[in-house]
Amino acid sequence: PVDALIAIGGDTPDVVVLDVGNARLEGLATIQRLRSLDSTQHVRIIAYCARSDRKQAALDAGASAFVQKPDVNKLGETIDSLTGA
Repeated sequence: PVDALIAIGGDTPDVVVLDVGNARLEGLATIQRLRSLDSTQHVRIIAYCARSDRKQAALDAGASAFVQKPDVNKLGETIDSLTGA
């Protein structure tokens, strides 16, 4: 999770796409951390994972949406939907 938070740094993105499929649950912890910070609470977070069983956990952690890998078309549609593009 630290790498993602460092990558965001002082910039505030419109959308963050996080892989939440690893066994250590770092992606879920990153979502929770982003939601806990005033500067990133409003950022739309998309959980992107091959495992459909992670969907509810990602949404419970604060993800704005969940897209199952490898559906990159759905990922693009979700980004567009969340940003109003």
